Amino acid sequence: MIDSLVQIKQILTGSYTNHHPFFHTMLIRFFVTVGIRLFQDINVGIALYCIFQIFFMAFSFACAVTTLYQDGLLKRGLWICAGYYVLMPFHIMYGITVWKDTMFGGFVLLFIVFIYRRLKEIGRFKSFNLLMILISGVGMCLFRSNGYFAFALSTLLFMLLFGKRYLKLNISFFAVLLLTFLLKHPLLSALQVPQPDFVEGLSIPMQQIARVVIDDQDLTPKQQEALEKIMDLSRVPEVYNSGLYDPVKGLARVNQDYLREHAGEYLGLWLEIGISHPTTYMKAFIDQTKGYWNGGYWKWRWLDYIYKNDYGIYMTTKSEIYNDFTATLFGTMPRNDFLVMFLCIGMHVWAIGVLAFLSFLRRDKKGLFITLPVLAVIVSLLMATPVYSEFRYAYSVFTCFPFMLLAVLGSVKSN
Repeated sequence: MIDSLVQIKQILTGSYTNHHPFFHTMLIRFFVTVGIRLFQDINVGIALYCIFQIFFMAFSFACAVTTLYQDGLLKRGLWICAGYYVLMPFHIMYGITVWKDTMFGGFVLLFIVFIYRRLKEIGRFKSFNLLMILISGVGMCLFRSNGYFAFALSTLLFMLLFGKRYLKLNISFFAVLLLTFLLKHPLLSALQVPQPDFVEGLSIPMQQIARVVIDDQDLTPKQQEALEKIMDLSRVPEVYNSGLYDPVKGLARVNQDYLREHAGEYLGLWLEIGISHPTTYMKAFIDQTKGYWNGGYWKWRWLDYIYKNDYGIYMTTKSEIYNDFTATLFGTMPRNDFLVMFLCIGMHVWAIGVLAFLSFLRRDKKGLFITLPVLAVIVSLLMATPVYSEFRYAYSVFTCFPFMLLAVLGSVKSN
C-alpha cells in the first residue's frame, strides 16, 4: 500500500515525519537495513520484518488463548478462540502486511490480556504481567496516532472503576503516558522529525463545515470571509466526499498555518455554524463515521498485492497449492452473505458494547474494563477518522474480540 511505500521512502532517503508513526518506521528500518547490508536485497529486509511481525502476532494470540486456559475456560471455547486467530483471512493477510495497524492490534490485545491476568491474578509471575502491561501500553501509544488518546482514556476509566486499589497499575499507566509523550514530542523535536499536519485531526469539524457549504448555502458574509482564509469555498462542492476527508483536507492544508495560529477563533466559528445547522452537522458526522458503528457498507479490507514501486520490492509465490488456497479463502468470505458478517466492524463494536453492558449489570468491573480500551479506540476514530469505514483502523477490534467474548461469557471453571 502507499502508506508502506512512503515509510520505505523515508528510510531510504533519511527524511522522516511522524505522519506515519516514526517508531514503527524505525522498526521497519532495522530489518530493511539488515536485508540491504547483509544480502544487498531490500526484499530480504521486508521478509525479515514480516517474519518478526508474524511471530509477534502469534505471541499475542497465544497469550490470549493461554490466559483463557489458565482461567479455566472449557476446551471448546479455547478451540473456537484459537481457530478464529488461525483461520480468519484478515489475520493471515495482516500478518504479512507492513502496516502499523497490525502491530497496534497486537499491542491492544496484549494490553487487555495482561490487565486481565493482573486483575484476576492469573499466573505466578506478577512482575512479568506488569512488564507486559508497560510494553503493550507503550506500543499502543506509539504505533498509531489515536493510540495515545485511547490509552489515556483507558487510564481515566480504570481509575474511575478501581480508584486507588491498584496503585502500581495506576503508576504504570501514568509512566507510560509520560514516557511516550516525551518520545513523541520533545525527542522528535530534537531529532527534527515533523509532526502530522495540523489539519489531520480535524476531519469531523472540517467535513461538517463543508457539508453546510454544500447543503445549506446560507453562511453569513462574515462566516464566508473567515472560511475563505483557510480554504477555497468555491471548490468545496467540486471535491467534497461525504465519507472521505482527503479532498477537503487538501483544500485546508494550503493555509493550515493560518488555521493553527487562529485555532481559537475557528473553534468558535465551528460552534457558531453548528448551532445554526445542527441537522447538517449530524448528517456529516454520520456519513464520516458510519462504518464503525453500523453495517452494510462495502469497503476494501486487505491487499493481496504490492503496489508498483521504484524500490525493487516485489512479491512472488511459487506454490500453486498456496495460491489456490489463499484465493479461495480470501475470495469466499467477502462474497458470502453469512461469512461477511465476521468482517463487519459495526457488528463487532455493538457486540463489544453488549459485553460491556453485561459486565456492568453483573457488577464485574474486571470484565467491563477489558472491553474499554477497544471501545476507546473506536471513540478516537469517531472523533477524527479520515475515512468512513477503514478495516485496518479498527483491526484491534478483531484481534481482541474473541478474547473479550470468551473472558466475559465463558468464565466457567473446568475440572
